[in-house]
Amino acid sequence: MSQTSYPIGLLAKQVVKRQNLRWALKVAQMVVLAVMLTACFVLVVWTRQLVVQTGYAIQAESELGKELAYRNEDLGGQLEMLRSPGRLARKADQLGMSAPGSDQVIRVNK
Repeated sequence: MSQTSYPIGLLAKQVVKRQNLRWALKVAQMVVLAVMLTACFVLVVWTRQLVVQTGYAIQAESELGKELAYRNEDLGGQLEMLRSPGRLARKADQLGMSAPGSDQVIRVNK
C-alpha cells in the first residue's frame, strides 16, 4: 500500500473551501428564514389592516342604514299627512273644487 501525500497547502485550501461553503450555506439558510419571517409579518399586518378596514365599512353601512330608516319613518309620516282627508278637503277648497252631487256620481258594479 502506498500512501499518497498531499501538500499541506492543498489540504488547507480544501478545508477553507469547505468551511466557506458551510458558512455560505448557513447564511443562505438565514436569509431564507428572514425572508419567510418577513413575509409572515407582512401577511399578519395586511390581514389585520383588512379586518380594521372591513370594520369601518360595516360601521359606515350600519350608520347609513339607521339614517335611511329614520328618513323612511319621516317620509311615512309626511305621506300620512299628505293623504289626510282634512288636508285634501282644504286643498280642494283652495282650488275651487266641491263635492260631486248625487247625479254626478256613476257607480260601477264588479
